[in-house]
Amino acid sequence: MTNAPHIPPNAQLPHITSWREFYAGPHWHAVARVHALLSYHGFATAGSEAAAVALWALITSWGRPEQALAVAASFGGHAPATTQMVGAMAGALYGREWIPERWWVALENGEEGGRDAVVEVGRRLAAVRVGEQGGQEGQEVKA
Repeated sequence: MTNAPHIPPNAQLPHITSWREFYAGPHWHAVARVHALLSYHGFATAGSEAAAVALWALITSWGRPEQALAVAASFGGHAPATTQMVGAMAGALYGREWIPERWWVALENGEEGGRDAVVEVGRRLAAVRVGEQGGQEGQEVKA
């Protein structure tokens, strides 16, 4: 038997309408307690624990990816990396339509990189298929 943390059966957070109330209330304290159980380094999440913490952030706000990202960003330690993993999982689950327009508008967009360049790289990655041959866009890439 392992020392697996006890995670409450109803881990789903309610829809958060006030972050101030959330952080002052019992839901944040419950999330922080479980985070501490998943991360044996307190709030300094180690790489080996990051996937569990990212999944925890995602499932606590299931169906609300923007909220899941905000919860992940609230964790200490390597919160940017945890938030990136939650964003990647949310993108895989929900596509890009869930991303608020205000986030797209806020991204810088220069001649040598920025929002348009990131979107183009994403499109190229989406066109790649893992398989037996090739390497061009739309072709299979040897695994």
